Amino acid sequence: MPETRPLACVMGDMDLLRPLGLAGIACVVVARPGAPPRYSRFARAALPWVDTWDRGEEQVETLVRFGAAQHQPPVLFYQEDRELLLVSRFRDRLRSAFRFVMADAALVEDLVDKSRFQTLARRLDLPVPAARRLDPAEQPDLREIDIPFPVVIKPLTRRTDRWTPVGGSGKALRVDTLEALRLLWPRIVAANVPMLAQTLVPGAETDVESYHVYVDEPGDIVAEVTARRWSSPTQRTWRPRGGRWSGGWTSVASPSSISSEVPTAGYTCSR
Repeated sequence: MPETRPLACVMGDMDLLRPLGLAGIACVVVARPGAPPRYSRFARAALPWVDTWDRGEEQVETLVRFGAAQHQPPVLFYQEDRELLLVSRFRDRLRSAFRFVMADAALVEDLVDKSRFQTLARRLDLPVPAARRLDPAEQPDLREIDIPFPVVIKPLTRRTDRWTPVGGSGKALRVDTLEALRLLWPRIVAANVPMLAQTLVPGAETDVESYHVYVDEPGDIVAEVTARRWSSPTQRTWRPRGGRWSGGWTSVASPSSISSEVPTAGYTCSR
């Protein structure tokens, strides 16, 4: 019997692939060599992968060639910032062969780039910590930054290949003094990574609550949750300060009143 549902083309890890597979959706993956999704029982096939930070055109050509060969357009799922930017920037070409939802192009760029988000936050009067952009290409000799210490520094976009030599596996790095930042600066210059320095907000990351909502194209709420981060201190990968977590989220509430403020439909919004 011929397949009636479209394929899912998954650009992500097992956290994205597994739920689709368990739902009985046929999946094709786009994952780097050696990545678990390529060998998953949920993957019917694996497409060639390239690093789209530098070779986006090549990946798009592979995707469009595959999508156009299917009996109906596959649904494109994307997970990380790298894939989000690829789909957003090449949306017109990809729409010729895939189905997907995507926010406005300018909004995507504003949310992915931390420096641009600071500008957006000021324009919308959002309560965010003070922050400054630090670009080693523009200031090879760091002098002063006009925000109070301690700060956290993080790359403007999540390019782990450039950030890891500076910050390791964590998403951000705490710096307590200007002197400490000056000692770190030669590594930042060598990595040539534009960064954001942001005033540290004290407290555990388990105190953070996050609201997530999915609004469909007509503007109706499909799903929403307010959640608090949790993690077990016995987990080997637990990092309470600025690192990656292997915990999850626990539901706190589901306030529909917040979702009424979301102006753009058809994608997930976190607040």
